[in-house]
Amino acid sequence: MLGLDQRQGRYGEHFVQLIATAAGYTCYKPDDTGDGIDLVICRTQHDGRSPRPPNLELQVKTIRSPELVDGELVYDLEIRHYNCLRSDGPTRRYLVLVTVPGDDPDSWHGHEEKASIFREAAFYVDLLGRGDTENKNTIRVKAPVAHRLVPAVVRELMRRAEIDYGRRFRRGGVECND
Repeated sequence: MLGLDQRQGRYGEHFVQLIATAAGYTCYKPDDTGDGIDLVICRTQHDGRSPRPPNLELQVKTIRSPELVDGELVYDLEIRHYNCLRSDGPTRRYLVLVTVPGDDPDSWHGHEEKASIFREAAFYVDLLGRGDTENKNTIRVKAPVAHRLVPAVVRELMRRAEIDYGRRFRRGGVECND
């Protein structure tokens, strides 16, 4: 049987996969390359004429006892993951913080007559372009509770990624649709 920390981590990843699927995208777990990317959200179909749309790469952290400060969820992120998430590249990367209601995994999921309920929520943080830090182990990052990851937000983040990719990496005069 999985230990509590393993259950928590997998629950958070599956929670995000459900959100991405509801948004209409494929979400998969890549091989571990050491850069902290837990999930990739991508389109499943392409017209073959326009540039292939970019993916979103996510690092997912699941928190049992979330700390809220002034309307923001705070998390102490490892420096190596912070550096991977803040650096620029052709694929947008986000930190996703999934909260669960405590130490009892049975409380993370519920049933009603016509519904299954997965508790609690996911929030995203964009660290692109954040500055260097002198910290050696961790850095405190904050996710405003308004940055809730829901299907409509996943679609908007993908749309923004396509626009950004089109502006930065046009080839042969072909542009992404804005």
